[in-house]
Amino acid sequence: MRLDPAAVLQRSDLAWRAKRPYYSLFHQCWRYAAPGIDPYRNTQSFPETAPASVPDGSARHDHLFDSTLAYASDKLANLMMSELFPAGRDWGQFEEGVFFAPGEQDEQRRRQAVKMTQDRCFAQIHASNFVLATGSMIRDGVYTGTGCMKIGVAAGADTLLEFDAVNQSQVAFERGPREAVWGYYRKMYVKAPEFRVLWPEGSGFPSETKEEREGGDLKQWEVVEATYYDPEAALWRYEVLLPGEGKGSKPDKVFEREYVVSPWVSWRYWLAPNEVQGRSPVMAALPDGRTANKLIEVRLRSGSLRTAGIYTFKANEVFNPATAIFESGAFLPVGSNDSQNPTIRALELAGDPQMGELQLEDTRASIRRTLLDVALPEPTGAVRSATEIIARQRQAQQLLGQPFVRLIEEVGRPVLRAVAYLLSEAEQLPELAAVQPPREAGRPAPLMLNGLDVAVKFT
Repeated sequence: MRLDPAAVLQRSDLAWRAKRPYYSLFHQCWRYAAPGIDPYRNTQSFPETAPASVPDGSARHDHLFDSTLAYASDKLANLMMSELFPAGRDWGQFEEGVFFAPGEQDEQRRRQAVKMTQDRCFAQIHASNFVLATGSMIRDGVYTGTGCMKIGVAAGADTLLEFDAVNQSQVAFERGPREAVWGYYRKMYVKAPEFRVLWPEGSGFPSETKEEREGGDLKQWEVVEATYYDPEAALWRYEVLLPGEGKGSKPDKVFEREYVVSPWVSWRYWLAPNEVQGRSPVMAALPDGRTANKLIEVRLRSGSLRTAGIYTFKANEVFNPATAIFESGAFLPVGSNDSQNPTIRALELAGDPQMGELQLEDTRASIRRTLLDVALPEPTGAVRSATEIIARQRQAQQLLGQPFVRLIEEVGRPVLRAVAYLLSEAEQLPELAAVQPPREAGRPAPLMLNGLDVAVKFT
């Protein structure tokens, strides 16, 4: 059943409240794995992790001294994208499943319909922004454990399909049975002229004021984009709501529609039982990332001291450690330097820099193992045999198995199902009727791609 707008907002608030404990962890992941990008520094949405003020263009990575975690994270995201969804190539093939039967249609005709469906689906995917959006979604999953993307019909564009990667800072999930996602609640800030572009068939949108039309600052309206599953009707309800601005005011519904196939896909890198939010390799490597960062910081400070040195000089007054400055090029007053008592003498520095180097190498190696960067050895060093290289590649494939399976089952297959349904709904896929008979009321049937009637082979 369709919910009242107030009930939808209440479910949205519950989903965001369940996600709030993750804010600090997500903030740390972005802080060390993606320097310069931190969606959790927004004071309006995330007061728990954001500083008091974040001016635009401010430096956001002055704390970072080691780039091992950032480099390994980016490398893993690029690897997964290029292996599963290479640009310009059909990364899947539609085939007859084990229960593929002619039924009332000619078997040869049905086979041609399956092939035509594949060609039309991938033609639309290649013409859209799928590669760009999926790359952003996978990168978000590597950082925070969960990536999600919305699939829809493009509004005012040259292509039919539009893919929208949504950062975890903008969407909260409602958990369904067996760790499935049954609700997506996205918070957006939209200007008045943008409403008609995003939802052309909507109504009740706020309009521009006279000051805005004359060049004033455009107001940003808070919007809740809710998509929830209705198990009784076996439909996805999609609604766009404007929460009331005043206390006790009622929300306005400005757009609604129904989907037979979910317009959202969500990918979890790892998923613990009884959780809906995924866990990421960056989370596992975060302690090593902090350690490597601190070791590099200490090494740089030590190098600065050893480059310019710290000196002592004779002073008649008693040495006061509270006022002594221990930094590169500093002079410390002392009563006497030694028996020969020179006027100025370099201070001998303690510590073993070699021990820090050993710890740093171990920590960096641990980060690379956690981020699955074990395929090939570094080009420098001793010559490696072909047997060792093949063994490393096989090990990398085994380690990447589970995340790859999740990408296939939670992204690849749902994307193809959603694309096929949107094309058939737009009457761009007449061949689908030969494979899947229409549902009631003339609504097109979704292409299940579950391996029974029609299967998909990921290439």
